[in-house]
Amino acid sequence: MARQGRNDVPDFPARLKELRQQADLSQEALARLAGTTASSVAKLERGERAPSLDLAGRLADALGVTVDELRRPPTARQEPRPPGRPRKAPAADQAEPQQAEAQTPAPPEAPPITETPAKGKGRKRKEA
Repeated sequence: MARQGRNDVPDFPARLKELRQQADLSQEALARLAGTTASSVAKLERGERAPSLDLAGRLADALGVTVDELRRPPTARQEPRPPGRPRKAPAADQAEPQQAEAQTPAPPEAPPITETPAKGKGRKRKEA
């Protein structure tokens, strides 16, 4: 039985993801081929779960590799990404917004707001 939350092969999550992407498979497709769930594959790729020997064999078969190949370090080291969504790149036409703002004339000043004393509540009725 696999131990939850522990991975004896530190590079296993990255290697599994690398091989899955090289095989052009989604997590769902790999899960179907290996006889497991997509959430299980996702947990394996995040390193939250270690595979049993049986599951490692089924994943290797589904990916067309041996278990030994599955245990090797990934060929391309991936830099850890910061948590959260990636920031959008600025659009090409917004590359220099500060210069455009400097050339735009300032809008005319609005007249000052004066307070009028409140006389009763709501609108006044017209007298007939």
